[in-house]
This record gives sequence, C-alpha cells and structure tokens, in this order.
Amino acid sequence: MHDDNFSDLTIEWESPSTWVPAIGNWVGDRLKSGGLERLTRKPRKQLYVDDAEWVDRVGRASVPGLEDLLDELSDDLAAARAVVFHGSRVDDPGRFSREGLKVNDPAALDDHVRELIRSEPELAAVYPDADALLASFPKRERDAGLLHVVLDSRSLTGGGAGHYLIYGSEWVQVILGWVAHPVLRKRGYPTLVRAVLNLDRSSDGERRDLARHLLLEWARLTATRDVWVQDIDFTFTLAEALPSGAVLGHTHPATIEDPFHGVRRRTKSRRCPACDP
Repeated sequence: MHDDNFSDLTIEWESPSTWVPAIGNWVGDRLKSGGLERLTRKPRKQLYVDDAEWVDRVGRASVPGLEDLLDELSDDLAAARAVVFHGSRVDDPGRFSREGLKVNDPAALDDHVRELIRSEPELAAVYPDADALLASFPKRERDAGLLHVVLDSRSLTGGGAGHYLIYGSEWVQVILGWVAHPVLRKRGYPTLVRAVLNLDRSSDGERRDLARHLLLEWARLTATRDVWVQDIDFTFTLAEALPSGAVLGHTHPATIEDPFHGVRRRTKSRRCPACDP
C-alpha cells in the first residue's frame, strides 16, 4: 500500500521545504521512543554531507531496521512526484513545451548529423560523406528508446554533465568528436528543461536510491539545522517520453561548467523566442 499522504507530495530537491516536512512526518511515525531527540542532536564526530552515517542514524532510531525502512519508503514514494531536469542545446527550445521530452531516436539523430554537416563548412571539410560516417558509428543504438532526467539541476550546470547544455546530444558529440565542439557551441540555446515526473514511472531501484538520499539529507538537516541541501548526481532513466503536459518550462543558465575543457562558459543569450515574456 502506498502512503496516501505522499499523493500530494511533489519533491523539488533544491527546495527542501517541499519535501523535508513530509519525510519528517513519515519517519516520525516509525521512530523508537526518544528517537527524534537523538536525531536532532549533532553527532559527536564531524560527518561529511554525504556520509552514510547520516542514514544509519535514522535506521538505529527507527522501529524497523534500515533496510525495511528503505523498502517501505521506496514503495510509498510511488504515489509522489518529483521535479526533474533535462539539459540540451537546441535551435528551438519551445519544442519541449509543444512536444514534451522525447526518448533517444537514432533515426532523428542521423538526420540531425546530416543537417549539421550540410550546413557547417567546418564539419563538411572533415566529414565529406555523412552517410559513410553514420554507417561507421558502432554505437548507433546507444540509449535508443531511453530518456534521462536528473533530480538536481546543479548537476547539469556545475557538475560533470555540463556538456549536454554546451554541446547538445551526447550521441552527436560522440560521432562528430572534439573537432565539432566550436561548431556545436555556437548553435542554438543551452536549455535546461524543468518537468514533473510521476515516481511510479521510475524503477524500483531508482526509488530505493531516492529513498536513501531523502532519509540521509533529512537526517543531516534535522541535526545541523542547515537550510541548504547538498548537490547530488541523481538520474532517472525512463523507457518512455514525458508528454508536453509534464513540462513546466525552461531556462537558459547564465554559466555552465565545461567538463571537457575545464572552463566555465558564459551563455551569450539567456532568452529565446519561446521564453516567457
């Protein structure tokens, strides 16, 4: 049975006020006598923000064991939603609001590579035969039919995944190589799409990992009284598209970390024709 209270829960990881109270109430119903008092005290030794000891403290203070607690929370989270993000570089960011977030389609990416080579002399000089290039690509079916979205937008702008915003499709990046980087950087808009995901569409394993992150961070915030949440690299891999109705909007980040070249790149234009007035 899913927890009915979570049917109204939409987790925005970077805004702890959206989920910390709900997780606190859920945990509170399962704590031993005096458990909350123990969890509100800072640990004797200093812990890193992502130290597993934070979640272990919850397990020791709870009536169920930690593994049972994680199983139960994972199951209950299927009734909730999460705000998620997808990073890309596209000529028309408005297409996400019209068409939703699509799964990886090798045929569509083939056409995109052909268009890039046809319209960009620098690429045409390196790759005179687009079809021969595509035919030689051994990983054409890489991620076919899949869609990746993340829980923390900071992983796309300041972590190791900024290349999606700076250069666009990783599939295209792999086939065209580093020689295409200057061309890819000048085209389109680096676009961070914000959407809502019903967590019953995520895998059991993903929900269990999410449950662990939520318990760990709840325990840390409860003990430290911090008002900020740690950056996490958390990806949902979906075997279906998110419809246009799930898309909440998009932004163009001011700066993005380039993991390939070790620099932080500034966005030339933070507005596109599809941006809200």
